[in-house]
Amino acid sequence: AIPPGAGEIRIVGRPDDADAALTVTRHVRAAAGEVPVTGFALDELVEACGEDTHRVAELFAALREAGLALVAEARVDRARDPRWIELAATVGVPVARLTVTGREAEAGTWARRVASWRSAVGSVRAFAPLPRVAAPRPATGYADVRQVALARLLVDNIDSIQVDWSVYGPKLAQVALAFGADDVDAVSPI
Repeated sequence: AIPPGAGEIRIVGRPDDADAALTVTRHVRAAAGEVPVTGFALDELVEACGEDTHRVAELFAALREAGLALVAEARVDRARDPRWIELAATVGVPVARLTVTGREAEAGTWARRVASWRSAVGSVRAFAPLPRVAAPRPATGYADVRQVALARLLVDNIDSIQVDWSVYGPKLAQVALAFGADDVDAVSPI
């Protein structure tokens, strides 16, 4: 069931292959009604096509036809080449957000990479500079808001800086809004 007021239905998880991505997209699109459907990580879709540009373009076009409005994320620490982001936008399924999966880099590393991609990420709506997985050790929050502030200062080619509510919770998400974030993702509908 789709919660009332849902602004997006996001397909999560790694598809086994391109056909699996298409099948799940068609099923979710049929259930979604008027709610936009997003899904998948860009690097996983590219890997499913063996990094073959023609096959990737065909998959993006097929996903668009199946009802995918946006590729949910491009993980900056796994996507070394912004041409896939440009290709997705050209074919009609732009990337919704740039994300980070791990904490192994110093503050600002991923923000500098995103800023260096300039116009290649022009169609991307948001950059989420905090890792999408919780740290093994609890953080004080200082490093997290520092990362958000650095992203706001360095990344001038993407309008929104985003924090994930489901990973960081309401308190850090609210504080991050004071340090440069302007969007909160994955807010529970209940």
